[in-house]
Amino acid sequence: MTDGKPIVTAWTLLMSSKTGAPLALVDASRLTTERTGATSALAIDYLARPDACRLAIIGSGDVAWAHFRHAYPLRSWREVRLFSPSLAESVDGNGRWLDQPVEITRSAEDCVRNADVVILATSSAKPVVDAVWLGGDTLVTSISTNAVQAHEVSPAFLNEAQVYCDDRRTTPGSAGEMQLARSQHGWDKASIRGDLAGLATGTCPLPVRGKQVFFRSIGLGLEDVAIAEAILSAHSANSPASHCSHERVAS
Repeated sequence: MTDGKPIVTAWTLLMSSKTGAPLALVDASRLTTERTGATSALAIDYLARPDACRLAIIGSGDVAWAHFRHAYPLRSWREVRLFSPSLAESVDGNGRWLDQPVEITRSAEDCVRNADVVILATSSAKPVVDAVWLGGDTLVTSISTNAVQAHEVSPAFLNEAQVYCDDRRTTPGSAGEMQLARSQHGWDKASIRGDLAGLATGTCPLPVRGKQVFFRSIGLGLEDVAIAEAILSAHSANSPASHCSHERVAS
């Protein structure tokens, strides 16, 4: 019992597939934040042009911060711009962004103009950018929120862009803009060019130049397991006495 707001927690447990013994207990809230940023970053590494040098981020919360940390090492960014309504009211911005090579802009349009990669990391249930603001082959990444049929881009954008997702079997049935694009704009999920598995194995085509690219993630349990196992492996590497690195895991 608590006197104030209820305390809500969630945990991810990794267990040995050999013995069933618990190997790691991970804060699922933190894990989800890192997984979301890391998934988008993996897509950026595959889908962004090798010479991409201008990065834009819409959002300034923990998830946006995770995206920045994971995406920043991937290219030699000459410009990194950030927009969030809360930061736009005070250009001094949030403290953790002040020490980074980031320009805080006063509008979403200013943020994404001429960007090679646009990261959408918001909790918005409606579009936060307009496709007309984007360059001819800009890569846009987008994530899920809890709002019903949430979509950070216009559903019509899917008929114009080269579409990728984290899993082509499950994402179209859950992503809000994909549902709306299908029902309102005649979009066909068969037009999805690839997903992370296809990109990682080289079994799907990479984007062609001159056309915008859209990557959508919904967050998969398998991605949670991958991040949790990476945490376990990192801990084991720094703990010589630990035998965890020799275990196969289940969750």
